[in-house]
Amino acid sequence: MKNESEIKKLTCLGCASRCGMLLYTHNGRVTKIEGNPESPVSRGWCCSTGRAAMAESFS
Repeated sequence: MKNESEIKKLTCLGCASRCGMLLYTHNGRVTKIEGNPESPVSRGWCCSTGRAAMAESFS
C-alpha cells in the first residue's frame, strides 16, 4: 500500500462567508480539516458546521 499524504486547499460553500479550508488526507482518507491561515477572508478560522460539511463531502 502506498503511504501518500496530501493537503488540499478548499473553499467552504456552507454559508456566505466562503472560508478557506485545508483538507488533510492520508491514503485517500480525510485525517484533518482546519481553517486556512492564508485565506484573506477567514484568516485560519472555520466553523464546526463547515468542517463537518467538508468531512461528509470527502468521506
